[in-house]
Amino acid sequence: MQAWSNLITDGLNSIKVKKQRLVKVAGDRRQFILADKSYLNFVSNDYLGLSQHPLIKSELVAAVNKYGVGSTGAATLSGYSKEQNQLGFNLAKWLGFDKSLIFTSGYQLNSGIFKHLVGIEKFVNNNSKNPENVIIWLDKNCHASHIDGILFSRCKFVTFDFNTVDSVISKIKQQADRLHIIVVEGVFSMDGACTYLTKLARLKQENHPNIMLVVDDAHGIAALGKKGFGAFEEQDIDMSCIDLLIGTLGKAFATHGAFICGAERLIDYLEQTVRSQIYTTCLPPAILAASNMSLNIVASEEGVGLRQILAANIDCFLGLSEEYNLPIYNRRLNHSPIQLLVLNNEDMVKQIYDQLLKANILVAKIFYPTVAKNAPRIRISLTSSQTQSDIEYLCLLLSKMKIHNDN
Repeated sequence: MQAWSNLITDGLNSIKVKKQRLVKVAGDRRQFILADKSYLNFVSNDYLGLSQHPLIKSELVAAVNKYGVGSTGAATLSGYSKEQNQLGFNLAKWLGFDKSLIFTSGYQLNSGIFKHLVGIEKFVNNNSKNPENVIIWLDKNCHASHIDGILFSRCKFVTFDFNTVDSVISKIKQQADRLHIIVVEGVFSMDGACTYLTKLARLKQENHPNIMLVVDDAHGIAALGKKGFGAFEEQDIDMSCIDLLIGTLGKAFATHGAFICGAERLIDYLEQTVRSQIYTTCLPPAILAASNMSLNIVASEEGVGLRQILAANIDCFLGLSEEYNLPIYNRRLNHSPIQLLVLNNEDMVKQIYDQLLKANILVAKIFYPTVAKNAPRIRISLTSSQTQSDIEYLCLLLSKMKIHNDN
């Protein structure tokens, strides 16, 4: 039998693309310092530049001095902090939902909830461990945490491509005797804006009580829409059709953690059943206090102004990419902070990344298994902290490269 040490070595050697983790020495919202060089930041999710906001930092420090560093326990043992209760109430009220539940991370949230959503019927009706009456419909571009959570649920699920959503809706309508959970993202982390939200909203507005719509808008909430309500507001869609809205605090809010909003009874049920929330140490009160301050800024006129700057930067990038004829993925429909060069040539992606790095620009290079084998990509993250000169510099450099797909 092969020894563990040899098996691990063989396993590591079999990984085609090994991702080096960058080590940041310092940096502000606009630039990162790696080793002794400064790079323009086109890689982070700090969409509104709040990671360096003085009021948020002051609130964090004050809360550390008041409470200490850690929360020191799970909610079932030591309860929620005042800051966690306040943040949950504030998020739900701001977004127009009955209640919200705070999680330590988005991965923890998504990997934990689906087993218990599927398990409601089993819990009530004492059905089998894999209830055949429930089916989950998942956009194939959804985050790995959704996939893992759905696999944990042991429920029947079907993945679909955005081009097939009409067929999916038709199939759901034909199966009115089953319970359906539709899982999508408002802005996909590797593909940009969801292009069919209006169709899902229309489906829900037709009043199908057997359909639950779960929308993870981690990259949209706080960053998109005049009020910061995310992809639905950006696309002028009524958010009341959403049964569960998932968001993160680690992107546009620039702190840490995640949350889920919905009807009070549904959130109460999840609070009492989701093991990944029950058996996890709570977020530190200082992080929660900083998140409350971040929400105050996001919901204020200052937040409106930051989103206007972000929107202008997105417009600038899209305009220049069209002017320079850059092959930006889904350019006409993706008005989000995540912009992509989707290629089918890994060497081309590496070359683009390396050339930009030499010019002191940091972007993300994405390969399988994060994306499909034949669709490696450069991911460009736009924020309110970048100047339009930064964006012009990036687009000019890209225009001078011979970017192509090998068909």
